[in-house]
Amino acid sequence: MGDSFELVGRVSTEGGPFLVADLDVVRTWHGGDVPDGASASDYERACAALPETTGVGVLVPADMGSGVLWDVPSGSVAVWRRRDEILLCRTWTSEDGPSEEAEGETALSGKAGDIVSSSGWIVVVWAPEAGEELDLALPADGRQIGWALGDAGLILAAPPGRYTCTFGETSAPHAAYHCRLKRA
Repeated sequence: MGDSFELVGRVSTEGGPFLVADLDVVRTWHGGDVPDGASASDYERACAALPETTGVGVLVPADMGSGVLWDVPSGSVAVWRRRDEILLCRTWTSEDGPSEEAEGETALSGKAGDIVSSSGWIVVVWAPEAGEELDLALPADGRQIGWALGDAGLILAAPPGRYTCTFGETSAPHAAYHCRLKRA
């Protein structure tokens, strides 16, 4: 992997945010299912922590660590990668690549928090999906996963370590929301 971004795949949503986390965290994520003895699902508790602003990411606790919940409008998110960086882009006007989508004028930006990849795999998944229902037994770089939607998740090889997650919205030259994970 060089200095330019490489498109790894796309992840879709029928509404609601994405969870971005280490593979082991996603395995214990209950999504929209309410575990025995719990009063709410992981998804409901996480969504309650989201602000009303679209395009924002927040750090959410899970059984095996934490992940980032990133809220964007329904549709498809392109997942790009270069060296120690993963970039998710939700665009409307350009499919040219993240250089234009995520490097333009920033209308909204912030830091969601840090996540740790201990397994060597980062998963981007539509947050209502439950980890135990996903086929995560044999991870492979760029592999699409999903139960409710065939492309509701994507597995990415990621060197173990701490990743800082930021989010933003660009307005020019193309409108886009982005979520960036950069290895610290």
